[in-house]
Amino acid sequence: QDFRLGARYEALSRGPLALTPSLALVLPSHAYNYQGEAVVGRRLKELQLGLFAARTLDELTPALEIQAGYTYAVVEKAEVDLPNNRSNASVGLSWAATPRLQLHTSALWQRTHGGLRFGGGPENVALPFPGEVNTPERFAEHDRLLRDDSFHVEGGLSYALGRVDLFGSWLQYVSGTDTHAGHALTLGATWYFGKAGGAGLD
Repeated sequence: QDFRLGARYEALSRGPLALTPSLALVLPSHAYNYQGEAVVGRRLKELQLGLFAARTLDELTPALEIQAGYTYAVVEKAEVDLPNNRSNASVGLSWAATPRLQLHTSALWQRTHGGLRFGGGPENVALPFPGEVNTPERFAEHDRLLRDDSFHVEGGLSYALGRVDLFGSWLQYVSGTDTHAGHALTLGATWYFGKAGGAGLD
């Protein structure tokens, strides 16, 4: 639904530690519908600024690595003039169980800086439903302007087969407000052009 153009640069690689800033631009591919529970996206432009760090835990085993990252998204304002920027943070571990098999687990947080709150429920008892979605204009935009705050955990694996990596992951909702609960299973493959890849996740 959206085009994403991004770049990353390894700014520091010293011993077991690496730091990588990133920059990405997200552009909607066309004027798709963004109203409803099952729409493909929010149809908003974004500028994403991030910093990622990784460190091998040689003290334990060279096959173990800890990773962390933070991204701040500057999001286009919708028809309702309301701030809707977003922070995403993650921390995780990856382990090369064999030269071909890599396992990983991570925790992921999202916090929306602004947005609309529906209210009601045990975490918003002071804000009766429908909360801040209290005008026809806000209701029309609420699907892409809710204050989506969430915490998820994820686990997965990747297996290298020469020029192809097969990977899968399970994402589980833990907590949040004005967000979707549930889980997601992702399966896929990465094809390398040129030299063969490794067991890294894409």
